Amino acid sequence: MRTTTRTVFLALSAAAAVAAVALFIIFKFLLPSKTAHYTPPPAYTIGVWEGKVAVFEGADNYPMQILDTDVAGLPEEQRAQVEAGVRVEKAEKLYLILEDYTS
Repeated sequence: MRTTTRTVFLALSAAAAVAAVALFIIFKFLLPSKTAHYTPPPAYTIGVWEGKVAVFEGADNYPMQILDTDVAGLPEEQRAQVEAGVRVEKAEKLYLILEDYTS
């Protein structure tokens, strides 16, 4: 009887160890990590919409904001930048750059 209890205990211990190793492998290597689902914050692009300076969010083709500033009235360097599209990663920086175009 004592040997049977020991054998059952060893079998259950071995099964638990195998299950623990299998779960570790599954969670560590086979499931996607949480960083795989990370989506960076939307980027903005300052560009041109019907001759005006406009702000586009992400890959949108329609501007989220159209300024009263005519692109033709900008200095040559700024005009070239806006026509090429100025990519901005953060909203705080976006508003600082827009101040340059509107002042």
